[in-house]
Amino acid sequence: MYVRSQRAEDLARKLAERTGKSIAQVVEDALDEQWQRVEAEPAPEAQSAELDDLMALARQCTARLEGRRLDTDGLYDEDGLPK
Repeated sequence: MYVRSQRAEDLARKLAERTGKSIAQVVEDALDEQWQRVEAEPAPEAQSAELDDLMALARQCTARLEGRRLDTDGLYDEDGLPK
């Protein structure tokens, strides 16, 4: 692999010097750590499907409650504080 970034090369060298590892090993470790973080997150398609499901549920709830008045009389005292 060839990376055309002076900053990436400098950071890899600094990290290798500080840790006593080879440049290849610090790059591999960094990539492995990043991959573990990315792999632990749901895929964007799964997030989109989950959001679609939640929005559908919200629409269903809204349709069921449409035109109804929420009775809050028993929830608060005469001063407007929760009972």
